[in-house]
Amino acid sequence: MASKKLGNLIKEARTEAGLTQEQLAGKLGISYQAVSKWENDQSCPDITMLPRLATIFGCSTDELLGIETATTVHHAEVITDDDAKKEDGL
Repeated sequence: MASKKLGNLIKEARTEAGLTQEQLAGKLGISYQAVSKWENDQSCPDITMLPRLATIFGCSTDELLGIETATTVHHAEVITDDDAKKEDGL
């Protein structure tokens, strides 16, 4: 399965947030050219910028990076006192 590049993910998040490159750049204190380079995969944001981007876009850093977290539910095993005694050899 092909994953999206970071630039595409940033662009999608920015447009979904209703922001222009200039507006996003203003919120981050950077140039709109830097945002353009990110979106065109010519450069990447500094790692310290990722939490700020996620906050602006209202998502987690994992979501921003396109990481899908698996939700695995493990069922608990009920151990009775009798079972515990058997395991202890009593």
